[in-house]
Amino acid sequence: MSRAGTFESEERLSKPLAGSITAHVLAGAALLASGIFRHHGPDLGDPHAGGVGVGLVTRIPIVPREGRINRLAHDTESALPQQTPDLSKLHKVETPPPDAVELADHQKKQKPNKLELAPDNYRPKDLIPLNQLRSRTAQAAVSPTFAKAGAGQLAVGPNTPLGSEFGWYAQRVRDIIASRWNTADVTSRPNTKAVITFIIDRDGTLRNIELAEPSGSYTLDTSSKRAVLDANPLPPLPAGFRKSQAEMEIWFQLRR
Repeated sequence: MSRAGTFESEERLSKPLAGSITAHVLAGAALLASGIFRHHGPDLGDPHAGGVGVGLVTRIPIVPREGRINRLAHDTESALPQQTPDLSKLHKVETPPPDAVELADHQKKQKPNKLELAPDNYRPKDLIPLNQLRSRTAQAAVSPTFAKAGAGQLAVGPNTPLGSEFGWYAQRVRDIIASRWNTADVTSRPNTKAVITFIIDRDGTLRNIELAEPSGSYTLDTSSKRAVLDANPLPPLPAGFRKSQAEMEIWFQLRR
């Protein structure tokens, strides 16, 4: 057969087509059989479960610790000044007069001819790693993000000019002060509140922070005032606020 006749001959596709169809049918049957005879384990969860509400929190609900902020529980630097030796009490070498005659004294002890100090027996701070414990008691983390949840309630008093037009700013001030309020050691009677008044300047600086209405509980009054002091300074007043300062009134009420 010539080369041209080879290309002109008809090629039968019946056998390859039948093989392809058979392979696809067998693969589909295998997948169907594996789905039917597969072992079903126990279903996890409630089949009729509904939605779950999620709320945002500003602080982690953990009982906080008082002290300097130490988020990584490292050894904090001492705030006390280091004690320096009193050089006035050290022995000073007396210089003899220029016309003195030196006498031979074999029993006389030789004195040092210069001021000698004891060597410093300490390790430099650069050689001590930050995570090395130097005492029997381990360091504890102190962070403002730790707070006891559901312990207190803050409200903006009626004597506040920001509530009618700039309610969003008043809400922001309330949230910032609430994040600074530590209620771990606060005790008070039910339905008692402490009222704190202060003035916010244009740049957000707080001044005239006073306890306008005491609650009868020393811990509640002091913690409320401390929360306002720790929140200073606040964000600047809104640009549309006409006055140069704003008077705020915050109510602090403890609820267990």
